[in-house]
Amino acid sequence: MKEKTQKVVAALMISADGKILLAKCKPLPSVAYGKAWIIPGGVVDGGETNEEALQREVFEETGIDISINTRLELVVEGDKDNVVRVNKNGEQILCHIEFYTYKITLPRNSKEYSLADTEELINLTWFEPHELQNLEHAKPSRNLFKKVGMPGF
Repeated sequence: MKEKTQKVVAALMISADGKILLAKCKPLPSVAYGKAWIIPGGVVDGGETNEEALQREVFEETGIDISINTRLELVVEGDKDNVVRVNKNGEQILCHIEFYTYKITLPRNSKEYSLADTEELINLTWFEPHELQNLEHAKPSRNLFKKVGMPGF
């Protein structure tokens, strides 16, 4: 099996009214975390800074522009996970992922953001923090919620 290392940025997005944005990945063979609820994010492309990749990924996956009037705080630096992905040719690849997760405080209430399915994510939904414990999460998200003190983690 081939192996590769990927640097990934992720966004714990919190609206002004305290809700957290989660989504599900479209069911594709390359998806690492299956049916779990995830936070937006993705791979840092060559030549990008983490912050540039974060802005690009959040906009591509949610339609929300975080380049203005938002507060970014790095909350996870260098957490690691290993997942098997399937590329377009059907080959399995063991990906060694290094996560950089940012807490993003948005300037508006959750109802003020228009959410729709994107090329990569579906079911974009705002949740109250206490609702998170009843959902299925990817391992990195569970670790993140525990680190930031979310109820029930």
